Amino acid sequence: MDYSIRPLTAADTAALADFYRSLRPETVYVFGPFQPVDEAVLVTFLAGSHQVSWGLVNAADEIEGHVFLRALNEPPPEFGIGLRERVHGQGWGRRMMAAAVDWADEHDLPTVRLSVFKINSRARALYESFGFVTLRDHTCHEPDDSLYCERQRPPR
Repeated sequence: MDYSIRPLTAADTAALADFYRSLRPETVYVFGPFQPVDEAVLVTFLAGSHQVSWGLVNAADEIEGHVFLRALNEPPPEFGIGLRERVHGQGWGRRMMAAAVDWADEHDLPTVRLSVFKINSRARALYESFGFVTLRDHTCHEPDDSLYCERQRPPR
C-alpha cells in the first residue's frame, strides 16, 4: 500500500479519531495522548497554533501514524509519535520522526522533550538514534515507569 507523510489539519479530525480508536490497549498504554478519544479535543489540537502535526496516510486517506510537536509556546515542546500496529517494522516510525526532528531543527527549537516507558525498548532505541538523552526517571502510570528525555538541536 502507498503511504505518505503530510501535515494534518482540522479537516483530518475524524480520520485522526479513527486512528486513535484503532489502537490496541497495549499501544494506548504507552502512547495515549488523546485518550479517551474526543473529537472536540482533536479538532482544537489540530487547529491550534502551538503545535505541528503530521500523519502517515494511506491511499484511502486513513491515518496509519501520528507524530507531533506540541506546546511550542512552552519550551521545551513535547514530541509524540504512534503507529497503527499494521505498519510497525516498516521504517515509517523513523521517517515520521525524521520529519518532526527536521522541522524542529529548521525552526531553531533548541530543545525537544519526550517521555518514554522503560518497557518500550524499540522506541527508546529510535529516540536515542535521533539524539534524545535520558535525563531522569519519570512517572506516567506508575512511579518511575518512564524516562524523561531531551534532544538538543545540533550545532550548525
